[in-house]
Amino acid sequence: MGFGQSKTVQNCPKPIFRDKDHQCICNCCAEVLKDDAKPIVNRKERIKKHLTNCEHFWNKYKEEAEEILGNCDVDEEMPPSKHIRIDNVSNGWSFQWVNNPSTHALFHWLNLKLKLPDRKQLTGPILDQAIKSIEQLCKEKLNQEQSIKVAALVSDSAAAYASARRQLRLKYPQYVFLPCFAHQCNLAVGEIFKESSILKNASTNAVKLVNYFNHPNNVYFIGKLQNIQRELYSKYYAIIRPGDTRWNSYYKCYLSLIRTKQALRNLVTHYEPPEKTSSRSTELYLSTDICQIIMGDLFWSRISQLATLMKPYCRALDKLQIDKARLHDVALSFEYFIKFWEQNTDRFLSEGIISRLEKCWNDWEQPILLLSLVLHPKYRLDKFNPDLETINFITMGTWFDYYYKAWTSEKPTKLLVQFESY
Repeated sequence: MGFGQSKTVQNCPKPIFRDKDHQCICNCCAEVLKDDAKPIVNRKERIKKHLTNCEHFWNKYKEEAEEILGNCDVDEEMPPSKHIRIDNVSNGWSFQWVNNPSTHALFHWLNLKLKLPDRKQLTGPILDQAIKSIEQLCKEKLNQEQSIKVAALVSDSAAAYASARRQLRLKYPQYVFLPCFAHQCNLAVGEIFKESSILKNASTNAVKLVNYFNHPNNVYFIGKLQNIQRELYSKYYAIIRPGDTRWNSYYKCYLSLIRTKQALRNLVTHYEPPEKTSSRSTELYLSTDICQIIMGDLFWSRISQLATLMKPYCRALDKLQIDKARLHDVALSFEYFIKFWEQNTDRFLSEGIISRLEKCWNDWEQPILLLSLVLHPKYRLDKFNPDLETINFITMGTWFDYYYKAWTSEKPTKLLVQFESY
């Protein structure tokens, strides 16, 4: 409250709102009207408006009333800790925080002679200078203290990161910017469902089954399924729920369903709803759509096909998602995918997937992936088609020379001789 308000208003003893601090009553009204005094919202402008129109207030204070109303506009001094809390909450610390009145109030309180830059200055020369200082500090820490030279950066493949990579490539041509290849492999699995709506529908039905037999509302049928599993397999099999965009988990989901296929079908034979049921019947039955999925031979054929198609991707993901993954693992995984689809009997699906894989390959920095194979002592040029004229010592040497100059800022003296000897 401003000066003068504390003696004219008090907290409301019977608030309408849950928080009693949100309402107050006029002391002048309370003295005259007692319990009939109406509450007012505890805000400076509402209090001032009430006092301006309150005859009890004017009758009590008379000449002093004008001064009290004038003092309603004066803020009481706020403790420093509260200043900082309000400033942080108000600003959110984005670039426009310097134009926020709360910021000016805070820094004016800290230093009367301090003049803040505006938003354009902060996001322009000041930010550029700060970025250069941070970059220089990072280089010093990496080069001097850790003896690490930055040559490549790997980031996620989200739209914002992909856009940032394109911009940074122009600014820092000496660095190699690569996507997360484990994520790229996950995206490649998603291409299967883009090419085949039949397989996508089968996967949707598989997830529907998994959710049904993991839902707490269906605990009765879950228990019955476990009893059948114990009779058939002498053990229980869990039906694994997949995670979003984690295709390894989808592969395991399909396998878990295939593993307990016979138990699921036995369950349907016992609890499939009859064509006609009595309204007085207390017997529980499986839902009709779940029964149709389980008893459909085509469904099991499709998810078996999906498990087969996803197996090479899952093997690649197991390698690419560990800390020891290297660039040559990426190139070998890509080779594995292409060979797998070339041998697939579904030519229409294979051609569509290979076309999508080639598009991904064109978006990546191919020379460095190929060099990772050439410079591996186990592979060298053995993994390449000998009939390709573009893959030879001269071409590889040119790329090798380029990356050496880009990363070291020096001209090689014996590099190509050593490469030829290698």
